[in-house]
Amino acid sequence: MGGRALACVKHPDQEESVLERNRRNRTLLFLAYALQGMVFYNPIATLYRLQAGVTLTQMQVIEGISLLVMLGLEVPWGRWADRIGHRRPMVLCFGVLALSKVVFWRAETVWGFLAERLLLSFARAGLSGCDTAYLYACCRDPEEHRRAFARWQGVQVAGLLLASLAWPMLGGDYRLSALLTVGSYTLALGVTLLLREPEGQRAEEQAREPRPPLGEMLRESRRMLAFLLGVALFDQTAQAAVTFFSQLQYGRCGIAEGAFGVLAALSAGAGLSGALAHRMVGPGGPERVCRRLITVGGAVCLLLAVTTAPAVSALGIPLLAALRSCAAPLALAVQNERVSPGGRAARLSCNAMVLECTGVLLAPVLGWTAEQWLPGGFLLGAVFCWAGSLLLWQDERRR
Repeated sequence: MGGRALACVKHPDQEESVLERNRRNRTLLFLAYALQGMVFYNPIATLYRLQAGVTLTQMQVIEGISLLVMLGLEVPWGRWADRIGHRRPMVLCFGVLALSKVVFWRAETVWGFLAERLLLSFARAGLSGCDTAYLYACCRDPEEHRRAFARWQGVQVAGLLLASLAWPMLGGDYRLSALLTVGSYTLALGVTLLLREPEGQRAEEQAREPRPPLGEMLRESRRMLAFLLGVALFDQTAQAAVTFFSQLQYGRCGIAEGAFGVLAALSAGAGLSGALAHRMVGPGGPERVCRRLITVGGAVCLLLAVTTAPAVSALGIPLLAALRSCAAPLALAVQNERVSPGGRAARLSCNAMVLECTGVLLAPVLGWTAEQWLPGGFLLGAVFCWAGSLLLWQDERRR
């Protein structure tokens, strides 16, 4: 019995080697996501589509269809990843992401942009839950994984910041910005090929954990429903405002298109604050911090709805990006801390289904409202944010 116990004890050098390999995995994952964050067309993403004849409502309908596809693929992807390991599905998904950017680069009609989004949905459904479970397995304890999730968010924003700063150097060439994005996504795929499966106690525990039935996973997500819905209401609002409405808001305030790259870089730079999100956590836990961030997000949306001052919009959109970047890693940490043992990727995918269901309903409504009257889109976003804050308050009281 004693001999068996001794055999299970790892030599210090072996333990150090495991830590180094997991640290290397985290570094490679961060690099891959930094490259994936380098979307060079980001400063003119809405204008790019408008130039091709795609309306704002069509953009948000495509967004809703995209989320609907993800909804159907989440659990199958999660179960497959839990069964074969997380590395191979991630490599496959990064390959599909690179292909989606090739389609975007060549798209000239609404159907081309829909095809790009469908490929993107396939890949994002595969990564949802899988990448977070992979990163979680590469960490030793809650404090380390909270820091890792915050840094993960930060490197994606850093990539977006660098790409946005490059826009003024592209001479207003929309197609070139899309082609450069193909390059960055292809490099990200190359980096994922260097990843290895995580090692250590957490990875071993995940491998031994039983695979839960779908009903059990759905019941667990239902217990978190108020929290998930609250986060989804804010995230979808911030996504629409920062990604789709921002360029129209700048135009409404009289800001020249030449300044859009700098403003996009400012939004991306503000998003780097997500890397420090774990430091905001106090006695109330990350849930309370999320609630406060979402409440402020509603106030920012209201301000954007009533202003035509260039300076206010130039600061308001980046502030909304910063709030979203801080809330995202905290929400991921909450989900990973609350999830039950067994089938982590599949359980997280069930949570993602709730987020996507909400997005399917909200995206077209936000898009149509903003197309009719842009301030109305921001006003509706403020209502969604404050409804989300109320849901998080209810979740906090229930706990």
